[in-house]
Amino acid sequence: FAFSSCDNMTAIHIPASVSSIGTAIFADCNSLKEITVASANAHYQAANGVIYSKDGTVLVTCPAAADVTIIDTVTEIAPYAFYYNANITSITIPSGVTKLEEAAFGNCSKLASVNFKGNELTTIGNHCFRSNSALSKIKLPASVTSIGAYAFAYCSNLDYIYFMGNAPTFGADIDGTYYDKVFISCTTNAYYPEGN
Repeated sequence: FAFSSCDNMTAIHIPASVSSIGTAIFADCNSLKEITVASANAHYQAANGVIYSKDGTVLVTCPAAADVTIIDTVTEIAPYAFYYNANITSITIPSGVTKLEEAAFGNCSKLASVNFKGNELTTIGNHCFRSNSALSKIKLPASVTSIGAYAFAYCSNLDYIYFMGNAPTFGADIDGTYYDKVFISCTTNAYYPEGN
């Protein structure tokens, strides 16, 4: 949260010396339109308002970009990567992504459409889509086996959720207490294909 809620920050350059970027570093920085990383940086790269690991396998953060095409090499979306991004309205998760980490898309107030390509995603982390009031339906790939605590909590307009495979496990242990409130404060209809 190093630069979180810096409302007027419009640009930042990450120098070559930076070797670690913390969780939710730019949360609620919705004016941050220009993010660059020094080409000599051995750990990170930036493209179109998104910071990735240098090898392109981890999407580290996307604080403000409204139109995002995630590169195909990504296999993991880091914790709090899009947290409080108030500009994004839709996202397509590439087929290689196997895990959405904690609160990856939490509090994205305009995120109305999430599309999963392929069938590799297994885990949706705690608080992953929490408080996304614009999200009205979602279709989860058959590969999903685990949905964390509060993953869709307070998605007040989530009307339809489609499980394309068998029912995943719900909930997680947080600081020694088990929570399973995946859909708290939702009035959603769940659908499964016949035979699952």
